Formats: sequence, C-alpha cells, structure tokens
Amino acid sequence: MSVRPKEAPVMPELFNEFDKAETSVMDVNQIAEVIPHRYPFLLVDYVSRVEGSRVYGVKNACSDERSFRRYADGYSVMSGSVHPEIIAQAGCISVLSREANRGKKAFFMAIDNTEFLKPVRPGDQLVLDVEIPDTKSKFGKGHGAMIVNGEVVTKSEIMFALG
Repeated sequence: MSVRPKEAPVMPELFNEFDKAETSVMDVNQIAEVIPHRYPFLLVDYVSRVEGSRVYGVKNACSDERSFRRYADGYSVMSGSVHPEIIAQAGCISVLSREANRGKKAFFMAIDNTEFLKPVRPGDQLVLDVEIPDTKSKFGKGHGAMIVNGEVVTKSEIMFALG
C-alpha cells in the first residue's frame, strides 16, 4: 500500500464553459424538483448542459462541507466514498428528467469499477460527465467521471433501478 504525496492547491480556471450562467439547463431548485435529495445530501449544484443521454453537471467543492477530511497540518481532501454518490446523482438527474420517467424514483443499485485518480480539494469545481443510455427496462447502467481542471479525478460505473 502506498500513500499519495500531498499536493499544493491549484487555482481553478476562471470563467469556463461550466460556470453557472443563464444558459445552464437546471439550477439547484429545478434539480430538487426531479430528485428527492435535499441539503446536505443534494450534491449537484447545477446542470450546465445535456446532450442526448449525456449530462454535464457541476459541483463546487466548499471547505465547510462534511465530506472533507481535514488533517492537522491544514491539508483537506474530499472523502472518496462521496465521489460515486455525486456521479450517481448526476446520472439520476439525467434519467428522471426524461419525459418517460417523470414522477418515478431511481434507486442506486451498484457501483462498479470506480477509480480514484487524484484528490479533490476545497475550491475545486467538479465537472460531472455522466452518460446513462436510454432504456425501456426498469434497470439501467451507465458510466461517469468527475473532472477537475480538465483532468479526470474519479471515474465510475453505476447501476440503478426505476420504481
């Protein structure tokens, strides 16, 4: 087992295509109309765009969130157990915002092949790139990634059931 060296924080890119704007597809209030999660468990801040079965959501990581592990020397990272949940919520938004699935609930069934490639630090803007192919079945499977400053930090496959 090895330990990843601590990295200094990197200033995020300012004013990119994923910043909240009038062109954003959904804000947090519209997301709350689609999925049952609420603060502090609603982990997607807004959806910047939707392209077919692919959704691009954004989570702005704040230092005061409970999901951050703080160390005595001031170093802080987001717990890896939260990463697949964030990806799954973006996938849930994608599936439940489709007209055929309005009013249904999605149940998180499985996390597969998750890879944690880099740490997530306070101040990072997490771009969620999730693709859930359309299905007529009650079960679905998709994959997603969390991206910070153009680099994939976590990728995961998720499975769900509609009820």
